[in-house]
Amino acid sequence: SAMGGEIQLQSEPGKGSTFQVLLRFFVDDTTQSMMSRREQEWIPPEGHTPKRVLIVDDHITNRQVANLLLSEMNHEAIEASSAREALALLSSREDFDIVLMDCQMPEMDGYEATQQIRNGAAGESNRSIPIAALTAHALPEDRERCLSAGMNEYLSKPFTMHELAHVIEVLTKGGASEQVTSPADPQALREQLRTLSGTDHTSYASILHNYSDMLRKDFEKIGTALQERDAAGIQALAHRLKSSSLQVGASAVGNAMGEIEQQAASNNLDSMQAGWDGLVAVVDNALLWSEREQAAAADKVAAADKAAAADKAAAADKAAAADKA
Repeated sequence: SAMGGEIQLQSEPGKGSTFQVLLRFFVDDTTQSMMSRREQEWIPPEGHTPKRVLIVDDHITNRQVANLLLSEMNHEAIEASSAREALALLSSREDFDIVLMDCQMPEMDGYEATQQIRNGAAGESNRSIPIAALTAHALPEDRERCLSAGMNEYLSKPFTMHELAHVIEVLTKGGASEQVTSPADPQALREQLRTLSGTDHTSYASILHNYSDMLRKDFEKIGTALQERDAAGIQALAHRLKSSSLQVGASAVGNAMGEIEQQAASNNLDSMQAGWDGLVAVVDNALLWSEREQAAAADKVAAADKAAAADKAAAADKAAAADKA
């Protein structure tokens, strides 16, 4: 047909005919975003009240994405880039409702920080504050380790807004979520980030800029650690990049870093060295994707600024004409 579709006919004597018309339509970015928005729309449960949430994570990308999700749910987010900073914040105030605690952090990890909180190091009033672990591990024994450390539940990275909302709602009401999250679809995570940024293209670009910056720096450190045969250092860096990459939807990098983490854990650095060129290509592709997304966001910001300036000029002209009249 002229529209590139198909017409199918099935006819049976004495019974009639059945026509099928198949048309193919192109789904553009606008339609995709509308579909994504409907899928990701968050409806507050009955009795929902905004909470004050402390996000504890050493990776800025993870903090920014969590902040974006929390803002969509009307929660107030306060960030801490280390466990020690989190303890200091909790010690200085008593108005936090819940803590989102990354498990793997340098100097002091989330397990030790949680134990200190439960022992009163962050103030007596915060001993029983709900703590949800944030971890890139998703095995049953990982959940048990979190609970043994004193955490109330855990979220497996990457997580969606609905999974985060469920944990916050249940834990702040004194319950247990009984939920172990499963890996989210990479495309869904990418669309979630783009959609929830909405018209705030500056925030979207900022998240990707910081992700790219951290990816470059940490990947360079992995290369140096590989030359020095530092398996422990590689493992820590790969784990860090795995979670942030998956959370922004850069699944190729996230999956590759998961493999690197396993190779480093088994001290199989020769395999890593043999596949280094392929790993470089994966990282380069992710950086190119991020640059394109940032450029597109910058264009949208410029267009919005131009439209705002035009509206302001039109309003000024209208006011001036009214004054003359």
